[in-house]
Amino acid sequence: MSTEVKTITNAKERIYLYDNVKCLAIILVVIGHAINYLTDFDGYTLEKGMYVMIYSFHMPLFLFVSGLFLKPMNAETKFPKYKILAFVLIGLVLRMITAVVRICTGLPPVYATFEIYDTYTWFMWAMAVFTALVWAFR
Repeated sequence: MSTEVKTITNAKERIYLYDNVKCLAIILVVIGHAINYLTDFDGYTLEKGMYVMIYSFHMPLFLFVSGLFLKPMNAETKFPKYKILAFVLIGLVLRMITAVVRICTGLPPVYATFEIYDTYTWFMWAMAVFTALVWAFR
């Protein structure tokens, strides 16, 4: 009996630059939210400048990096309905989890189906729309 370990020869090597860019973007999101929560924006301040700078590019950066991992589409590619449905369902599940957490902490849940009031739902809806757009413009 042979105990050789088979290796996958067609696996792509991980590109750590993308991991580092995503990590930087997440850190900037945390800093931006902390600035927004902890400061009072009366007039121009350094904190307000940092907040505006971070919010001017961090979500487009997330969308760009996410788009890098989208499989290429050509004229024969079928509409990616399951991928789009997955993004929408993930957003809805996250919204339900948020409602449960709000109820458990004594806050009233927010009931708004198509209103985007949280970042992660916005991101999931945006990924669904952008995936459909990539397919449409393939």
